[in-house]
Amino acid sequence: MSTKYFALLTQLGADKLANAAALGTKIEITHMAVGDGGGSLPTPDTKQTKLINEKRRAAINTLSIDPKNTNQIISEQVIPESEGGWWIREIGLFDKDGILIAVGNCAESYKPQLQEGSGRTQTIRMILIVSSTESVTLKVDPSVVLATREYVDDSIQKHSNSRNHPDATLKEKGFVILSSAVDSNSETHAATPKAVKAAYDFANAANNNANGRVPSGRKVNGKALSEDIHLKASDVDAYNKTETDARVNDAKAQAKAANDNADGRVPAGRKVNGKALNADIALNSGDVGAYSKGETDTRVNEAKVLANTANQNAANANNNANTRLEKNQNGADIPNKPKFVENLGLTETKKQAENALSKSANGADIQNKPAFARNLGLSDAAYRSVGTGSNQIPDISSFGHWDNVNSGWDILPNGLVHQYGVAFLPPAGDYNRKIIGGVTYYTHFYRIAFPRAYPNRQISTVATLVSSSIAVQTSMAGKSVSVHRDTDSSGDAVSRHYFSVAFTTTDIGESPVIHWYSVGV
Repeated sequence: MSTKYFALLTQLGADKLANAAALGTKIEITHMAVGDGGGSLPTPDTKQTKLINEKRRAAINTLSIDPKNTNQIISEQVIPESEGGWWIREIGLFDKDGILIAVGNCAESYKPQLQEGSGRTQTIRMILIVSSTESVTLKVDPSVVLATREYVDDSIQKHSNSRNHPDATLKEKGFVILSSAVDSNSETHAATPKAVKAAYDFANAANNNANGRVPSGRKVNGKALSEDIHLKASDVDAYNKTETDARVNDAKAQAKAANDNADGRVPAGRKVNGKALNADIALNSGDVGAYSKGETDTRVNEAKVLANTANQNAANANNNANTRLEKNQNGADIPNKPKFVENLGLTETKKQAENALSKSANGADIQNKPAFARNLGLSDAAYRSVGTGSNQIPDISSFGHWDNVNSGWDILPNGLVHQYGVAFLPPAGDYNRKIIGGVTYYTHFYRIAFPRAYPNRQISTVATLVSSSIAVQTSMAGKSVSVHRDTDSSGDAVSRHYFSVAFTTTDIGESPVIHWYSVGV
């Protein structure tokens, strides 16, 4: 079987190498180029001066002699993920003058771009076998920033085997000695986690100590707490014991004087024959229902009745006198104590005492708490509970939202989860081919992961195919997309993590874009 993929020196490259060997000079290989061969796999030719269809040329990343074969020169170039969109079928090496030194073909490989939905860094390697490597300068441009993993590993190994390990300073990077001390002033040691934890514990203890104290400027009834304080009755707007006793004794004296005054009087509302006793009065025979002497003789019987009535009135007067208060009862025999309190001018004081709130109840004895809250200027929310039910204040932590431009999700308090996104899918391949009405259709399946796994289950997922724009108006005929809710790893339940879409098209290599929406719990 003949060799399909190979590399060789061009005529110009062979001439340069021979001339360098003869004159003792060197050729300097600086660049590598890749191309797509014009759409098919090319056959390298020594007469080539350029690639058939060059796509990219850049400086070589590494150029070295194979440690296992000193006649082999290994050249490598790293193509970053930001470049691509073409096939690689041919490779060329150029010297600093732009002369094609070597050319080769390779197994075709597609280098995608990030916007195509797949990005990767690709390394291209070409191995040249020459009679002598002394004629080739092994030098690369130090401005090239990309390197293969093998190159980095080799460089690290070489550095590790060297003794070039400088100490760190305040201005330069380097190696340092670890230290667990927490009271050191050294600027050449690095703190260990143990030292950091000790410092954290000290700070935390100081913070706890501060949290257990009140500010030094705190005052109680206007007196600073800079030292122990002693409050008096006047500091809290109250009477001391002596002042209270004096006021009580004054009230007792006033009550006794009022009682003594009442002992020598009849009730102020007392009347004699309908006449008030607010002044001295004089009664005549008509006032007492008596007759004059001239009439007495003729109305003796009526006079006797009137006399009896007078006697009864006298008895009533005596009974009224018997209802007076006893001073030795100290007010206990007062029949209408509220009226007595009113006469002393203490009605408002009594009402305030009856309507006052108990400070030990902490507001529990407030009869209408909602009205109390409104009187304080608070809204109805002040006495509503937190929750997701009727007449409750919603807890904002029960809502959730996340968005990263191309996908996102929302969580509602009832547990419902909404997810959405835009998916840029890779090119459709030659899969599930089917001919209908003379037209060949290809169906490519893609699996799309949710940005957030559903806690319980996926309920419904829909997807639509993004159409062409008005400006471009590419035909959408023969294209469709359908959705399948994938099962989990056991195959028994609908997946909480992803779903699949089937894209049907008549064009291989078409990269579909879909909008999708899903709901679950």
